[in-house]
Amino acid sequence: MASIKFEFSDTSIAALTPEPKRRMYFDSLAPGFAVEVHPSGKRTFLFYRRVGGQPVKKVMNESRVSAARSRAREWLGDIERWERLGRVTPSPWADDPTKIKFSEVLERYLADHLRKQALTPERADRAEKRARELYNRGLAALGSRRISSIRRSELLAIHTNIAQTGKVQANRVIELYRRVARWGAAEGIHNSPDVLEGFEYTREFSRKRYITVEEQPRFFQTLKREPNRSLRDFVGVLVFTGARKNAVLAMRWCDIDGNLWHIPADASKNGEPYSAPLEPVVLKILAGRKRLTGDSPWVFPSSTRKGEHLRDLKKPWSAFKTRANLGDVHLHDLRRTFSTMTLAAGASLFLTGKALGHKNEASTRPYAQPEIDAIRAAVKGGVALMEANAKKKSPPLLTAKNPTS
Repeated sequence: MASIKFEFSDTSIAALTPEPKRRMYFDSLAPGFAVEVHPSGKRTFLFYRRVGGQPVKKVMNESRVSAARSRAREWLGDIERWERLGRVTPSPWADDPTKIKFSEVLERYLADHLRKQALTPERADRAEKRARELYNRGLAALGSRRISSIRRSELLAIHTNIAQTGKVQANRVIELYRRVARWGAAEGIHNSPDVLEGFEYTREFSRKRYITVEEQPRFFQTLKREPNRSLRDFVGVLVFTGARKNAVLAMRWCDIDGNLWHIPADASKNGEPYSAPLEPVVLKILAGRKRLTGDSPWVFPSSTRKGEHLRDLKKPWSAFKTRANLGDVHLHDLRRTFSTMTLAAGASLFLTGKALGHKNEASTRPYAQPEIDAIRAAVKGGVALMEANAKKKSPPLLTAKNPTS
Protein backbone atom coordinates (compact mmCIF):
# COMPACT_ATOMS: atom_id res chain seq x y z
CA MET A 1 0.00 0.00 0.00
CA ALA A 2 1.40 3.42 -0.97
CA SER A 3 2.48 5.66 1.92
CA ILE A 4 0.41 8.76 2.67
CA LYS A 5 2.10 12.05 3.48
CA PHE A 6 0.61 15.24 4.86
CA GLU A 7 1.57 18.01 7.26
CA PHE A 8 1.05 16.72 10.77
CA SER A 9 -0.81 18.70 13.40
CA ASP A 10 -2.45 17.64 16.62
CA THR A 11 -5.84 18.18 14.99
CA SER A 12 -5.09 16.22 11.79
CA ILE A 13 -3.65 13.30 13.76
CA ALA A 14 -6.71 13.15 16.01
CA ALA A 15 -8.95 13.09 12.92
CA LEU A 16 -7.34 9.95 11.42
CA THR A 17 -9.79 7.05 11.24
CA PRO A 18 -8.62 3.65 12.56
CA GLU A 19 -8.62 0.79 10.03
CA PRO A 20 -8.83 -3.02 10.50
CA LYS A 21 -5.02 -3.17 10.32
CA ARG A 22 -2.34 -0.82 11.63
CA ARG A 23 -1.63 2.02 9.23
CA MET A 24 1.40 4.31 9.06
CA TYR A 25 1.28 7.94 7.88
CA PHE A 26 4.29 10.20 7.21
CA ASP A 27 4.84 13.88 7.95
CA SER A 28 5.55 16.05 4.89
CA LEU A 29 7.80 18.43 6.85
CA ALA A 30 10.22 16.10 8.70
CA PRO A 31 11.63 13.09 6.79
CA GLY A 32 11.18 9.86 8.73
CA PHE A 33 8.60 11.29 11.14
CA ALA A 34 5.54 9.03 11.15
CA VAL A 35 2.48 8.12 13.14
CA GLU A 36 1.04 4.62 13.43
CA VAL A 37 -2.72 4.35 13.94
CA HIS A 38 -3.83 1.09 15.58
CA PRO A 39 -7.24 -0.58 15.04
CA SER A 40 -7.99 0.28 18.66
CA GLY A 41 -7.58 3.99 17.87
CA LYS A 42 -4.24 4.31 19.65
CA ARG A 43 -1.75 6.65 17.92
CA THR A 44 2.00 6.18 18.23
CA PHE A 45 4.65 8.59 16.94
CA LEU A 46 7.60 6.88 15.26
CA PHE A 47 10.83 7.61 13.48
CA TYR A 48 11.16 5.30 10.46
CA ARG A 49 14.25 5.52 8.26
CA ARG A 50 16.82 3.32 6.53
CA VAL A 51 20.18 3.62 8.29
CA GLY A 52 23.17 1.92 6.70
CA GLY A 53 20.84 -0.07 4.45
CA GLN A 54 18.73 -1.36 7.34
CA PRO A 55 15.26 -0.09 8.27
CA VAL A 56 15.16 1.60 11.68
CA LYS A 57 11.88 2.01 13.53
CA LYS A 58 12.01 3.88 16.85
CA VAL A 59 9.01 4.62 19.03
CA MET A 60 8.78 8.17 20.41
CA ASN A 61 7.57 9.05 23.88
CA GLU A 62 6.35 12.52 22.86
CA SER A 63 2.58 13.04 22.73
CA ARG A 64 2.44 16.37 20.84
CA VAL A 65 3.27 16.79 17.15
CA SER A 66 5.64 19.73 17.65
CA ALA A 67 7.79 17.91 20.22
CA ALA A 68 7.83 14.65 18.22
CA ARG A 69 8.79 16.49 15.02
CA SER A 70 11.70 18.18 16.81
CA ARG A 71 12.89 14.80 18.08
CA ALA A 72 12.67 13.33 14.55
CA ARG A 73 14.77 16.20 13.14
CA GLU A 74 17.34 15.67 15.88
CA TRP A 75 17.65 11.99 15.04
CA LEU A 76 17.78 12.73 11.31
CA GLY A 77 20.66 15.13 11.98
CA ASP A 78 22.59 12.37 13.77
CA ILE A 79 22.18 10.10 10.75
CA GLU A 80 23.18 12.77 8.23
CA ARG A 81 26.35 13.65 10.20
CA TRP A 82 27.31 9.98 10.33
CA GLU A 83 26.81 9.64 6.57
CA ARG A 84 28.81 12.84 5.83
CA LEU A 85 31.74 11.38 7.80
CA GLY A 86 31.74 8.39 5.45
CA ARG A 87 30.11 5.91 7.79
CA VAL A 88 33.53 5.03 9.24
CA THR A 89 32.07 4.63 12.74
CA PRO A 90 29.25 2.27 13.71
CA SER A 91 25.78 3.49 12.78
CA PRO A 92 24.31 5.75 15.50
CA TRP A 93 21.51 3.22 15.85
CA ALA A 94 23.28 0.02 14.98
CA ASP A 95 22.43 -2.94 17.13
CA ASP A 96 25.32 -4.24 19.20
CA PRO A 97 26.45 -7.17 16.99
CA THR A 98 27.31 -9.20 20.09
CA LYS A 99 23.78 -8.82 21.53
CA ILE A 100 21.57 -9.42 18.49
CA LYS A 101 19.21 -12.40 18.94
CA PHE A 102 18.79 -15.18 16.40
CA SER A 103 15.05 -14.49 16.08
CA GLU A 104 15.81 -10.84 15.23
CA VAL A 105 18.21 -11.87 12.47
CA LEU A 106 15.61 -14.35 11.19
CA GLU A 107 12.92 -11.65 10.94
CA ARG A 108 15.25 -9.37 8.98
CA TYR A 109 16.25 -12.26 6.72
CA LEU A 110 12.62 -13.07 5.93
CA ALA A 111 11.62 -9.45 5.25
CA ASP A 112 14.73 -8.11 3.51
CA HIS A 113 15.95 -11.18 1.62
CA LEU A 114 13.66 -14.20 1.37
CA ARG A 115 10.48 -12.37 0.44
CA LYS A 116 12.27 -10.03 -1.98
CA GLN A 117 13.85 -12.96 -3.84
CA ALA A 118 10.47 -14.57 -4.55
CA LEU A 119 9.00 -14.14 -8.03
CA THR A 120 5.44 -13.51 -6.79
CA PRO A 121 3.77 -12.51 -3.49
CA GLU A 122 2.17 -15.96 -3.33
CA ARG A 123 5.57 -17.62 -3.55
CA ALA A 124 6.92 -15.21 -0.95
CA ASP A 125 4.12 -16.29 1.39
CA ARG A 126 4.86 -19.97 0.79
CA ALA A 127 8.61 -19.51 1.31
CA GLU A 128 8.08 -17.57 4.54
CA LYS A 129 5.58 -20.15 5.82
CA ARG A 130 8.03 -22.96 5.09
CA ALA A 131 10.89 -21.10 6.84
CA ARG A 132 8.76 -20.52 9.94
CA GLU A 133 7.75 -24.19 10.00
CA LEU A 134 11.42 -25.20 9.96
CA TYR A 135 12.20 -22.65 12.67
CA ASN A 136 9.42 -24.01 14.88
CA ARG A 137 10.52 -27.58 14.14
CA GLY A 138 14.00 -27.21 15.63
CA LEU A 139 15.28 -23.66 16.11
CA ALA A 140 12.60 -21.95 18.22
CA ALA A 141 14.49 -22.75 21.43
CA LEU A 142 17.41 -20.68 20.11
CA GLY A 143 15.27 -17.71 19.09
CA SER A 144 15.74 -15.68 22.26
CA ARG A 145 19.46 -16.44 22.42
CA ARG A 146 22.17 -14.06 21.28
CA ILE A 147 23.47 -15.46 18.01
CA SER A 148 27.01 -15.02 19.36
CA SER A 149 26.21 -17.52 22.13
CA ILE A 150 24.95 -20.36 19.91
CA ARG A 151 27.44 -23.20 19.72
CA ARG A 152 28.10 -25.81 17.05
CA SER A 153 27.44 -28.65 19.52
CA GLU A 154 23.90 -27.34 20.11
CA LEU A 155 23.11 -27.30 16.40
CA LEU A 156 24.58 -30.79 15.97
CA ALA A 157 22.33 -32.03 18.77
CA ILE A 158 19.28 -30.47 17.08
CA HIS A 159 20.20 -32.13 13.79
CA THR A 160 20.73 -35.54 15.42
CA ASN A 161 17.43 -35.33 17.29
CA ILE A 162 15.35 -34.43 14.22
CA ALA A 163 17.17 -36.95 12.00
CA GLN A 164 15.76 -39.78 14.11
CA THR A 165 12.37 -39.19 12.49
CA GLY A 166 13.33 -37.34 9.30
CA LYS A 167 16.82 -36.99 7.83
CA VAL A 168 15.78 -34.57 5.09
CA GLN A 169 13.87 -32.42 7.59
CA ALA A 170 16.94 -32.32 9.85
CA ASN A 171 19.07 -31.07 6.96
CA ARG A 172 16.55 -28.36 6.06
CA VAL A 173 16.40 -27.03 9.63
CA ILE A 174 20.18 -26.69 9.83
CA GLU A 175 20.29 -25.20 6.32
CA LEU A 176 17.87 -22.49 7.48
CA TYR A 177 20.06 -21.61 10.44
CA ARG A 178 23.14 -21.47 8.24
CA ARG A 179 21.47 -19.28 5.59
CA VAL A 180 20.13 -16.85 8.19
CA ALA A 181 23.43 -16.65 10.08
CA ARG A 182 25.53 -16.20 6.95
CA TRP A 183 23.18 -13.56 5.54
CA GLY A 184 23.23 -11.67 8.85
CA ALA A 185 27.03 -11.69 8.93
CA ALA A 186 27.27 -10.51 5.31
CA GLU A 187 24.84 -7.67 6.08
CA GLY A 188 26.82 -6.61 9.14
CA ILE A 189 23.99 -7.41 11.53
CA HIS A 190 26.21 -9.64 13.66
CA ASN A 191 29.89 -10.55 13.70
CA SER A 192 29.73 -14.12 14.98
CA PRO A 193 31.85 -16.78 13.22
CA ASP A 194 30.29 -19.52 11.10
CA VAL A 195 29.93 -22.28 13.69
CA LEU A 196 28.72 -24.70 11.00
CA GLU A 197 31.82 -24.47 8.80
CA GLY A 198 32.63 -27.95 7.51
CA PHE A 199 29.34 -29.42 8.74
CA GLU A 200 28.34 -32.59 6.85
CA TYR A 201 24.65 -33.01 6.16
CA THR A 202 22.96 -36.40 6.24
CA ARG A 203 23.13 -37.98 2.81
CA GLU A 204 19.90 -37.61 0.84
CA PHE A 205 18.58 -39.75 -1.98
CA SER A 206 16.31 -38.57 -4.79
CA ARG A 207 12.75 -39.79 -4.42
CA LYS A 208 11.84 -42.35 -7.11
CA ARG A 209 8.29 -43.27 -6.12
CA TYR A 210 5.62 -43.33 -8.83
CA ILE A 211 2.39 -45.23 -9.49
CA THR A 212 3.66 -48.49 -10.94
CA VAL A 213 2.03 -50.35 -13.82
CA GLU A 214 0.76 -52.94 -11.31
CA GLU A 215 -0.78 -50.21 -9.12
CA GLN A 216 -2.33 -48.16 -11.90
CA PRO A 217 -5.52 -50.26 -12.39
CA ARG A 218 -6.25 -49.98 -8.67
CA PHE A 219 -5.33 -46.30 -8.64
CA PHE A 220 -7.61 -45.36 -11.54
CA GLN A 221 -10.51 -47.55 -10.40
CA THR A 222 -10.40 -45.97 -6.93
CA LEU A 223 -10.14 -42.51 -8.53
CA LYS A 224 -13.23 -43.23 -10.65
CA ARG A 225 -15.19 -44.00 -7.48
CA GLU A 226 -13.78 -41.04 -5.52
CA PRO A 227 -16.74 -39.17 -3.93
CA ASN A 228 -14.91 -35.84 -3.62
CA ARG A 229 -15.40 -34.24 -7.05
CA SER A 230 -12.65 -31.64 -6.58
CA LEU A 231 -10.08 -34.27 -5.63
CA ARG A 232 -11.15 -36.60 -8.45
CA ASP A 233 -10.78 -33.87 -11.09
CA PHE A 234 -7.62 -32.42 -9.51
CA VAL A 235 -5.80 -35.76 -9.44
CA GLY A 236 -6.94 -36.50 -12.99
CA VAL A 237 -5.47 -33.24 -14.30
CA LEU A 238 -2.27 -33.82 -12.31
CA VAL A 239 -1.56 -37.32 -13.58
CA PHE A 240 -2.56 -36.68 -17.21
CA THR A 241 -0.63 -33.39 -17.61
CA GLY A 242 2.37 -33.93 -15.31
CA ALA A 243 1.97 -30.36 -14.05
CA ARG A 244 2.98 -29.33 -10.57
CA LYS A 245 0.41 -29.33 -7.79
CA ASN A 246 0.44 -25.55 -7.26
CA ALA A 247 0.12 -24.88 -10.99
CA VAL A 248 -3.02 -27.05 -11.19
CA LEU A 249 -4.52 -25.50 -8.06
CA ALA A 250 -4.03 -22.05 -9.63
CA MET A 251 -5.25 -23.12 -13.09
CA ARG A 252 -7.30 -20.37 -14.78
CA TRP A 253 -9.81 -20.64 -17.60
CA CYS A 254 -8.17 -17.75 -19.44
CA ASP A 255 -4.95 -19.79 -19.74
CA ILE A 256 -6.69 -22.64 -21.57
CA ASP A 257 -6.68 -22.28 -25.35
CA GLY A 258 -8.43 -25.22 -26.99
CA ASN A 259 -6.27 -28.25 -26.28
CA LEU A 260 -3.35 -26.23 -24.89
CA TRP A 261 -2.79 -24.98 -21.37
CA HIS A 262 -0.51 -21.93 -21.31
CA ILE A 263 1.03 -22.08 -17.83
CA PRO A 264 2.07 -18.54 -16.82
CA ALA A 265 5.46 -17.65 -15.36
CA ASP A 266 4.07 -17.07 -11.87
CA ALA A 267 2.76 -20.65 -11.80
CA SER A 268 5.98 -22.18 -13.15
CA LYS A 269 8.68 -23.18 -10.67
CA ASN A 270 11.52 -21.89 -12.84
CA GLY A 271 9.75 -18.60 -13.55
CA GLU A 272 9.32 -19.25 -17.27
CA PRO A 273 5.94 -19.80 -18.97
CA TYR A 274 5.36 -22.93 -21.00
CA SER A 275 2.55 -24.73 -22.80
CA ALA A 276 1.18 -28.13 -21.84
CA PRO A 277 -0.87 -30.24 -24.29
CA LEU A 278 -4.29 -31.31 -23.03
CA GLU A 279 -5.38 -34.77 -24.06
CA PRO A 280 -9.09 -35.63 -24.54
CA VAL A 281 -9.24 -37.23 -21.08
CA VAL A 282 -8.21 -33.88 -19.55
CA LEU A 283 -10.53 -31.86 -21.77
CA LYS A 284 -13.41 -34.04 -20.58
CA ILE A 285 -12.51 -33.27 -16.96
CA LEU A 286 -12.29 -29.54 -17.74
CA ALA A 287 -15.68 -29.54 -19.49
CA GLY A 288 -17.22 -30.92 -16.32
CA ARG A 289 -15.36 -28.37 -14.20
CA LYS A 290 -16.66 -25.54 -16.36
CA ARG A 291 -20.24 -26.53 -15.69
CA LEU A 292 -19.49 -26.57 -11.96
CA THR A 293 -17.46 -23.36 -11.63
CA GLY A 294 -19.73 -20.99 -13.57
CA ASP A 295 -18.26 -17.47 -13.72
CA SER A 296 -15.24 -18.19 -11.51
CA PRO A 297 -11.88 -17.47 -13.19
CA TRP A 298 -10.43 -20.53 -11.46
CA VAL A 299 -10.74 -24.14 -12.60
CA PHE A 300 -10.56 -25.17 -8.94
CA PRO A 301 -12.18 -22.31 -6.99
CA SER A 302 -12.16 -22.31 -3.21
CA SER A 303 -15.46 -23.11 -1.52
CA THR A 304 -14.49 -21.17 1.61
CA ARG A 305 -12.54 -18.16 0.32
CA LYS A 306 -14.52 -16.09 -2.12
CA GLY A 307 -12.61 -15.14 -5.27
CA GLU A 308 -9.66 -17.45 -4.50
CA HIS A 309 -8.59 -20.89 -5.71
CA LEU A 310 -8.17 -24.09 -3.71
CA ARG A 311 -5.06 -24.20 -1.54
CA ASP A 312 -4.75 -27.90 -0.81
CA LEU A 313 -6.62 -31.20 -0.67
CA LYS A 314 -4.52 -32.98 1.94
CA LYS A 315 -7.31 -34.68 3.88
CA PRO A 316 -9.24 -36.14 0.92
CA TRP A 317 -5.95 -37.16 -0.73
CA SER A 318 -4.87 -39.01 2.41
CA ALA A 319 -8.21 -40.82 2.57
CA PHE A 320 -7.95 -41.69 -1.15
CA LYS A 321 -4.48 -43.20 -0.69
CA THR A 322 -5.80 -45.40 2.11
CA ARG A 323 -8.71 -46.67 -0.01
CA ALA A 324 -6.42 -47.34 -2.96
CA ASN A 325 -3.82 -49.00 -0.72
CA LEU A 326 -1.03 -46.94 -2.28
CA GLY A 327 1.12 -46.50 0.82
CA ASP A 328 3.64 -43.66 0.81
CA VAL A 329 2.59 -41.84 -2.36
CA HIS A 330 2.83 -38.05 -2.59
CA LEU A 331 0.93 -35.83 -5.00
CA HIS A 332 4.23 -34.92 -6.64
CA ASP A 333 4.72 -38.61 -7.42
CA LEU A 334 1.92 -38.27 -9.99
CA ARG A 335 4.23 -35.96 -11.95
CA ARG A 336 6.88 -38.67 -11.83
CA THR A 337 4.26 -41.20 -12.94
CA PHE A 338 3.43 -39.02 -15.95
CA SER A 339 7.08 -38.70 -16.99
CA THR A 340 7.78 -42.43 -16.46
CA MET A 341 4.85 -43.46 -18.64
CA THR A 342 5.66 -40.87 -21.30
CA LEU A 343 9.20 -42.23 -21.54
CA ALA A 344 7.85 -45.80 -21.55
CA ALA A 345 5.70 -44.86 -24.55
CA GLY A 346 8.88 -44.06 -26.50
CA ALA A 347 9.22 -40.28 -26.02
CA SER A 348 12.70 -38.81 -25.76
CA LEU A 349 14.03 -37.44 -22.49
CA PHE A 350 14.19 -33.99 -24.13
CA LEU A 351 10.52 -33.95 -25.18
CA THR A 352 9.42 -35.33 -21.83
CA GLY A 353 11.32 -32.51 -20.15
CA LYS A 354 9.58 -30.00 -22.39
CA ALA A 355 6.19 -31.48 -21.50
CA LEU A 356 7.09 -31.02 -17.82
CA GLY A 357 8.16 -27.41 -18.36
CA HIS A 358 11.82 -27.99 -17.54
CA LYS A 359 14.33 -25.38 -18.72
CA ASN A 360 16.31 -26.07 -21.90
CA GLU A 361 18.96 -24.31 -23.92
CA ALA A 362 18.03 -20.96 -25.42
CA SER A 363 18.57 -22.38 -28.92
CA THR A 364 15.42 -24.50 -28.58
CA ARG A 365 13.16 -21.50 -27.99
CA PRO A 366 12.77 -20.45 -31.67
CA TYR A 367 11.34 -23.92 -32.38
CA ALA A 368 8.79 -23.80 -29.52
CA GLN A 369 5.70 -23.56 -31.73
CA PRO A 370 6.55 -26.30 -34.26
CA GLU A 371 7.76 -28.43 -31.38
CA ILE A 372 4.38 -28.51 -29.63
CA ASP A 373 3.19 -31.22 -32.02
CA ALA A 374 6.12 -33.41 -31.05
CA ILE A 375 5.47 -32.78 -27.35
CA ARG A 376 1.80 -33.62 -27.89
CA ALA A 377 2.74 -36.93 -29.53
CA ALA A 378 4.95 -37.76 -26.54
CA VAL A 379 2.19 -36.92 -24.08
CA LYS A 380 -0.39 -38.85 -26.11
CA GLY A 381 1.65 -42.04 -25.81
CA GLY A 382 2.07 -41.77 -22.05
CA VAL A 383 -1.57 -40.90 -21.44
CA ALA A 384 -2.70 -43.74 -23.71
CA LEU A 385 -0.66 -46.22 -21.66
CA MET A 386 -2.19 -44.99 -18.40
CA GLU A 387 -5.71 -45.05 -19.86
CA ALA A 388 -5.11 -48.63 -20.99
CA ASN A 389 -3.92 -49.56 -17.50
CA ALA A 390 -7.00 -47.88 -16.03
CA LYS A 391 -9.21 -50.36 -17.90
CA LYS A 392 -7.38 -53.43 -16.59
CA LYS A 393 -8.89 -55.42 -13.78
CA SER A 394 -7.23 -54.90 -10.46
CA PRO A 395 -6.31 -58.21 -8.76
CA PRO A 396 -7.82 -58.71 -5.32
CA LEU A 397 -5.65 -57.58 -2.44
CA LEU A 398 -4.83 -60.44 -0.07
CA THR A 399 -3.84 -58.04 2.70
CA ALA A 400 -6.52 -55.40 2.07
CA LYS A 401 -7.88 -53.77 5.20
CA ASN A 402 -11.26 -52.23 5.76
CA PRO A 403 -10.54 -48.48 5.23
CA THR A 404 -13.17 -47.60 7.80
CA SER A 405 -11.60 -49.72 10.52
